[in-house]
Amino acid sequence: MAELIVAADAADAVRLHLAAAMPDVECTAGTTPARFAERSINTVRTGGYQRDLVTDVATVSLDYRHMSSEAAAEELARLADAHLHAAERDGALGPLICHEVTTLAAPYLNPDPVNPSVHRVSASYQVAVRVAPVCEDTPRACPRR
Repeated sequence: MAELIVAADAADAVRLHLAAAMPDVECTAGTTPARFAERSINTVRTGGYQRDLVTDVATVSLDYRHMSSEAAAEELARLADAHLHAAERDGALGPLICHEVTTLAAPYLNPDPVNPSVHRVSASYQVAVRVAPVCEDTPRACPRR
């Protein structure tokens, strides 16, 4: 049987990277949380493609929220944007090897109609990360043979 190569969770890798770089910010991935911390970032994979056998190019959307002001939400977005682009230079995005980070939609004000008292800024990125082979008998990544 051929070795299975399963795409890594790029949205969670972005979450892990930002959580490590910004420990005072609540970082979540997947569905929008019901409640928000004073400063929070939520990441969701919204698309992408597998460029080749070992490279996943994920489109990841981020919502930056701040309870105090739009300016504070914009500042949070700019700081996270800098950390994401540093991941490309460092070659690591959370636990994954990072080949490229491309801004698709730079941070922009995006008022939340469900939570109008929470100031929200959104952005989208394309992140190219290395996928890892998965061992047949376990769900964890395994080394190449």
